[in-house]
Amino acid sequence: MQMKLLRSMAALVLLSPAVSALAQGPETSVPLNDLSFFKPVSSNWQIAADVTADPGKAEDLRLVAGAGVLANLPDAAHREDIYSKEEFGDLDLEFDFVMAAHSNSGVYLQGRYEIQLLDSWGKKNPYFGDCGGVYERWNDAKPEGQQGFEGTAPRLNAAMAPGLWQHMKISFQAPRFDAKGNKIAHARVLSVELNGLTVIENVELTGPTRGAMAQQEVAKGPLRIQGDHGPVAFRNMKYRHYNQPPVTISNLSYRWYNLAKGDDKSGRKPDEVGSMKDLTWEAGPNAERYIMVISGSLKIPAEGTYVFEQMNYGSGSLAIDGMPAISHEYGQHRGSVKLSAGDHTFELRYAKEENWYPSGLGLSVEGPNVRRTALNPISSVAIPDPTDPIGADVGSEPYILRCFVDVTEGGKRHRITHAANVGSPLGAHFTINLDNGALVQSWRGPFMDATPMWHDRGDGSSVPAGAVQLLGDLPQVIQMSPDQTGRPAAYSEADGYRFVRYTLDAAGYPTFVYTVYGWEVTDKIIPDAEGKSLIRELSFAGSGKANTFFSLGRGSRIELAAKGLYAVNGRDYYLKPLLPAKAKPVMYNSNGQDEFLLPVSAGTIKYMIMW
Repeated sequence: MQMKLLRSMAALVLLSPAVSALAQGPETSVPLNDLSFFKPVSSNWQIAADVTADPGKAEDLRLVAGAGVLANLPDAAHREDIYSKEEFGDLDLEFDFVMAAHSNSGVYLQGRYEIQLLDSWGKKNPYFGDCGGVYERWNDAKPEGQQGFEGTAPRLNAAMAPGLWQHMKISFQAPRFDAKGNKIAHARVLSVELNGLTVIENVELTGPTRGAMAQQEVAKGPLRIQGDHGPVAFRNMKYRHYNQPPVTISNLSYRWYNLAKGDDKSGRKPDEVGSMKDLTWEAGPNAERYIMVISGSLKIPAEGTYVFEQMNYGSGSLAIDGMPAISHEYGQHRGSVKLSAGDHTFELRYAKEENWYPSGLGLSVEGPNVRRTALNPISSVAIPDPTDPIGADVGSEPYILRCFVDVTEGGKRHRITHAANVGSPLGAHFTINLDNGALVQSWRGPFMDATPMWHDRGDGSSVPAGAVQLLGDLPQVIQMSPDQTGRPAAYSEADGYRFVRYTLDAAGYPTFVYTVYGWEVTDKIIPDAEGKSLIRELSFAGSGKANTFFSLGRGSRIELAAKGLYAVNGRDYYLKPLLPAKAKPVMYNSNGQDEFLLPVSAGTIKYMIMW
């Protein structure tokens, strides 16, 4: 059921006029070299270059001197919220953030509607007050226990460990008012994306949430960040705002041709003509093969370049004021046109040339300060994949799924052909590459979407269903000589890496066995008791080659976050070595990359991964 919900709602994001992805076009970055974007603020808000935190210490957040990060460090005397000078209506907002352990904050759109920020790490069943949720409304006049109402929980918990940099995208539609100032439409949270997963979609806000700056709703209001509950930090904050009304269409009419009698370019009269209320293929008669030509007027709110996207099965084209804007054969296609403010004519051509595909027609537009809008009703667009998703769900025992897995590293996508994906009943899952022994990625929440592998002919691949933490697909058992300046990227045949087998323990977790550089390695990865972390234990036996090292982790920077705890790649995830006192780790740097290495000898290497 969880997997079906994720996929069905994803389809609505693409098709619904009310819900769309962030519009393409220029973004405005919030300058965080100072506090000039905000109204005069209390001293609990400061500018820094970075922050550090101990995830095991409540509300611990420390500043690194410099610029680029906005941080809130409240104390008994100073714990004020912060407000932008600029006011916004419709808004797309994107930022990175860090939560201190047990900390609480929130982003208030228009100062009135809160998207919650919270240390929700590892929580199994999130509610509206967890990270990414739309906070509840409140009415003191209601009976005890009923004052709080509405509020929307994130559909799953995608929050990461405190002290790590997380990412959020919010798409917001402001309330609508008529010329007399009467509200005619509620505000909406179109979407909230947390760490790559959409956790909220198309939530109507009947009024301000609890703690709003005012109960009166407005067309525009400031961005507000809560500062009175706990330490939090932000960076890479950027936004798009939409202060123009949407593009509208009117005076619609159509010409319809049955392709069995010939097309619209043969000079013959159409088989049917008529007027239409909405831009949709449904206005004409249904047939197996036909052409529909729709004409009408476009009202453009402001001069600028507008991007149109036509969505249909079959071929089609779009002309505006008699000039081509889109011309394509099949599927979706985009075209941009510079238009003046005011009325323009358009003609859209749609050809359903085969009887085996469904009718479906859509047209969307976006422009300068104009949010992407679908000009068609949702019923006009054929859902591209009506297949029920096939979820690989973990039950009471671990689940091992062998399949292809696609990962993206350094902007390049590649396919792991011998992946073992291990799902745990505790909710912490991982992928290991049996071609090189690398622990590639980890995630929490649902296990795998196996639809690409098992539906129809399939392509052999499956996709993690939670928020993925990429750990890297480079070999972790490596050879290095003292004067080596670079790290080998892959094994060669001479290295002798060979996967041997895996065995299952009493609980059903696998132990992987392979050989490399003359060492026989047993490799076991299990979640901790709370499902928050993975514990990896490798045993090396035999008389392997000298100068062999095991790489616990690598990234642009590896830093000490707390005693015995290391933050990797600018605080993407944590490493916690569980090593004997005699072990001597080596921090190796090459080409701007840090690597945490441990010399290999007969014995055991054990460490924890937290994200």
